[in-house]
Amino acid sequence: MRRLSKLALCVFWMGMSVPMWAQLHDSSIKLKLGYLDQYMYRGRLLHDDAVYQGQFTLGISRWSYDAIYNEAADPAIDGFERETTHNISFTSIVNNNTVSTIGYQYSDFQGGMSDSQEFFVRFARSGGWNPSYGIAFDIDAFRGYYGDFALNRLMPISRRTVLSGTLKTALAFDMEPEIEEESGEVVEEGLFGKDGFVHSYFQLNVTYTFSRWFKLDFGGRYHFAHDDTLFEDRLGEEDEIVGYANVTISLQ
Repeated sequence: MRRLSKLALCVFWMGMSVPMWAQLHDSSIKLKLGYLDQYMYRGRLLHDDAVYQGQFTLGISRWSYDAIYNEAADPAIDGFERETTHNISFTSIVNNNTVSTIGYQYSDFQGGMSDSQEFFVRFARSGGWNPSYGIAFDIDAFRGYYGDFALNRLMPISRRTVLSGTLKTALAFDMEPEIEEESGEVVEEGLFGKDGFVHSYFQLNVTYTFSRWFKLDFGGRYHFAHDDTLFEDRLGEEDEIVGYANVTISLQ
């Protein structure tokens, strides 16, 4: 069962790669502090400057609760001030090397976009390229479906250092804006401009483990937009590169 406990740590949540983490037997607490040189949400550029991050995770058996906080270093740049996200999830064993995660997530945005609520399900498989895939249904501002598929390859460099590469692509359905014809009023806010593939990214990450309680990771993501709305957010740019660094403290 130790293998499945490690597998649950590798389940990737859709968006800014929020990890849906759960320990399958014991109770655990994780605290992560991080920095990004700009902030993107599902391919959408929300803040073109430094953002500070914090994440608290509580895992009890197969249940997990995450509280995630993103704060803009200078909110005067583009109006984005902060984002606070809460999610609760339950992880189940599908077979010897696959787990599934179902849950609910609420995101409160102060500037940049409207608040969001959604239900999600995700599957992750351990071994080789560690494939994972999932879908979320937004029940609040966007009322549509967002799905993604990701591959993650782990490449140990030394006993304490691991290099990993992640390739992810995402698509959306029913998440374009809905405007009333007569009044021109926006009755449903849109996150993307059309159905289909909306964005992809490639990430390189280096993790250095100091001990079982403390680790450091850093890297970069190359984002590529497929959707016209994302081009407008990026002032016509198709791609963006985001650098980041995190420290994680684990108690278990």
